[in-house]
Amino acid sequence: MDLVASDVQNLRKLQAGRITLWATGKYLGAALIAREKAVHLKLLLTFNTTSLYLACNRELADNTVHLLNNQLRGMQKDGTVAKISARYLHD
Repeated sequence: MDLVASDVQNLRKLQAGRITLWATGKYLGAALIAREKAVHLKLLLTFNTTSLYLACNRELADNTVHLLNNQLRGMQKDGTVAKISARYLHD
């Protein structure tokens, strides 16, 4: 293991052949790969999956939270979430 101050350093090490594997987050990795114009990289495995959540202030009305949840479910159902994901992951 080789700790770095920024994950982009690991991408650069990988491209230079200084490391053989790079563990990073799905969205961060995709963003760095695009920004650095990295080529010839291959996803090998996903070893952990975490869910993302939206935290709301306790003072937010319950009906607003309900509305947000319903909107998100609708976006998942109609493919909007997948389209947004694909835009950033470049699958």
